[in-house]
Amino acid sequence: MGVFVLHNFGKQAMLLTGELQVPHGTALFASGKNDVVIPWHCASHIPERVRTLNHPQAVKRCRDKQAMRDMLAASGIAVAAAGRRDACRFYRTYVVPVFFPDALAVLKVPNTHGAAVLFAPGKRVWLPEALRVAEDGGRAPEAKKAARQAVRAVRALDLDFANVVVLANGSRPPEVLDVEPNPVVDRKLASLYAQAIHRFAGQSRPSACGESQVVLGADPEFALISRTGELVAASRFLPLTGRIGCDAAARSDGTIHYPLAELRPRPAADPDRLVAEIRKLLQLAQERISAAHVRWLAGGMPVEYVRLGGHIHFGGIWPNPFLIRALDNYLALSLAAIEDERTARRRPRYGGLGDVRRQFHGGFEYRTLPSWLISPQIAAAVLHLAQIIAGNFGQLTQSPLSDPRTRHAYYRGDAKIIGNIARKLWRELSGLPAYQEKRERLEPLGQMILAGEKWDEQTDIRKAWGIAR
Repeated sequence: MGVFVLHNFGKQAMLLTGELQVPHGTALFASGKNDVVIPWHCASHIPERVRTLNHPQAVKRCRDKQAMRDMLAASGIAVAAAGRRDACRFYRTYVVPVFFPDALAVLKVPNTHGAAVLFAPGKRVWLPEALRVAEDGGRAPEAKKAARQAVRAVRALDLDFANVVVLANGSRPPEVLDVEPNPVVDRKLASLYAQAIHRFAGQSRPSACGESQVVLGADPEFALISRTGELVAASRFLPLTGRIGCDAAARSDGTIHYPLAELRPRPAADPDRLVAEIRKLLQLAQERISAAHVRWLAGGMPVEYVRLGGHIHFGGIWPNPFLIRALDNYLALSLAAIEDERTARRRPRYGGLGDVRRQFHGGFEYRTLPSWLISPQIAAAVLHLAQIIAGNFGQLTQSPLSDPRTRHAYYRGDAKIIGNIARKLWRELSGLPAYQEKRERLEPLGQMILAGEKWDEQTDIRKAWGIAR
């Protein structure tokens, strides 16, 4: 994959290009050798056929600050009121340069400068010379939270890189004050962005690995629910670690407990093998969970306040922004189309689009999905589809979530809009050669989408998986 940085030859461009070791210039190659274009402080027209980081439409939307704040809020991100006057007195201000999926640094703005510059109406929100690296190299808990919030904000706005201004005071979630998709940089920040571009260019070869190279793992959750609808803590029966364990959750008072059961099958290149391993773990769980008269429920939010996840781990491939977009559009929307109406209520606190976490093996964990343990047929379809997308995302052309109206529909669970979009996406997927090879595994999910059917979060999953009770 060839990466090209398109710039305007201005001062900010010179700071970056002085550090760059990838092709760059003020015009695209006429020969069409522009696999991925990274516009840097540049508003030149880029043909739709060219894959682009920070797509011009997403950058343009950020000029309307109220629209930007609405998109962030819809994604569950705390947003600071514009022009907050008490910010310097009660908040610490951080600027976080982000090149998805990474925060490149956490920079702290001294209050003495911030009071004069940051919040004056109509003025630029920050100056490079006013910054210094946060204490402890950005590893302090507050700085780490600011970094995570900044990465979420970039993804929520369908961007790939930006400087994000975050306010924090330690007592509540960091608030995003502004997002600047044309990052103002000094030499130090220009160097950080250049290094990120080099990593992107290096990891992008080849453009997509084959399906056979993608190894999948997972840690789907399920809940134990009593006859009276109360959550029975999985920690009563299962250890914290191991193939069958329990997952942590925070109570309203901030204390941690372990209410949810979690399966951790061994990774496999064959999704069918992964499903078989999940079935074995469910059988073992049946032997260990001695509580009678409880239902095992999956889905997104089978009972109030119980939010379940179906994270998928990808090995052998890195979290390319184009891959993450494809997973959001083709996988997350597919499940949103068949989810129980209760499932949408787990969003936006959980189920955020583009929610990924890097893993030590070089791959990543995709954390957006609800628990797909509803049935072995749905589990198999989800895992096979995930693998197809990972191996073919370069061939997938639709991106309905680039439209803010679709993103809002996803977060509020608008079944009609999501259903119509998912059907169009599925028709494209079914044209892939890889789909035809796995048609038998994918059809159960495709038929539900095309028929407008929903999964049932209230039925004990042991029945569908054939687990004797």
